[in-house]
Amino acid sequence: MHTKKVLFISDKLEHYRTPLFNLIADKVDLSIAHADQPQPNTLFKQEKLIIQHKGPFIYYKIGNLDKYDVVIYPFNARVINLFLESLKKTNYKKGIFGIGVSASYTKSYDQKTLLDYLRVFYLKKFDFSIFYENYPLIKYKALGIDSSKMSVAYNTVAENSDFHIQNKTFESFLFIGSLYKQKKIFTLIEAYHQLLKLDENILKLEIIGDGDEFYNIKNYITEHYLEKNIILHGNITSDKELLPIMQRSVVCISPGQAGLSVQKCFSYGTGFITTKDAITGGEAFSIINNVNGNFYNGTTEDLTKVMLLYRDENYAKNVSNNAYLFYKHYRNTDVWLKGFLENI
Repeated sequence: MHTKKVLFISDKLEHYRTPLFNLIADKVDLSIAHADQPQPNTLFKQEKLIIQHKGPFIYYKIGNLDKYDVVIYPFNARVINLFLESLKKTNYKKGIFGIGVSASYTKSYDQKTLLDYLRVFYLKKFDFSIFYENYPLIKYKALGIDSSKMSVAYNTVAENSDFHIQNKTFESFLFIGSLYKQKKIFTLIEAYHQLLKLDENILKLEIIGDGDEFYNIKNYITEHYLEKNIILHGNITSDKELLPIMQRSVVCISPGQAGLSVQKCFSYGTGFITTKDAITGGEAFSIINNVNGNFYNGTTEDLTKVMLLYRDENYAKNVSNNAYLFYKHYRNTDVWLKGFLENI
């Protein structure tokens, strides 16, 4: 039986996606075309991708595509290759993969733009599409796209097999992610500072990440003598290094963004607090208020109130357990794999 040769095109080869791609490589003959340095010891092949910028648009320079049975592009309406592929007949099956609607640090989820018309055009022209979340599938079905051409591979991460939920110690609040202004990290720090004034024995705050705000946060900690209360770890991507921090985390708080870190935290039995209008690729839809996390109204005062809920150990343990169960049942890698392979 012929094993399908599949090419997946991606600007970067993100470290968190490698275990997921390895799972796909166990089912098909997978190659990843990317612009990063080659990663060692992968089950999939790797090809060099050259990215050319032409004004606001992008062109991918890739090798011969005719040797593949399936070629999957990122669903970025600014990629010129999508338009070119739409105009020609090919021997290979063409797919697109991504959020499916507009979403970025400057645009809210599914904010209306002129590119929406292009997205619908591509969905009609391509053989299949894979989305991060169920929302685009419902939206485009209503716009006349055949639902059998669409599937959902919920954006997720692989579980750390060394994590055991019974070992959680609930010692600290957590922030994990890149430190950009759009994520409103100082809303969290100010809310935490307010908590300390109410209760000097409140849980510590651990911050994992790097970015533009790193030194501003470091200076704030020093100026307010918070070195014993706020631990600034810097960037950590290794699951081995993350494990002890996640074992002691009570809940993750990200005022401005709810991206892949939602599923990362859930996989470690850690709930997630954010706002309803947080930057998201759809991952925020996984949060159920007062069940596996919380939404607050965007003010520092309301965030302080929500964080105070976690002084109740039973409440904290219940949210933790629900977050872990949500990941185990609805965002595990088998669910991702099934959605990804459905139309391939």
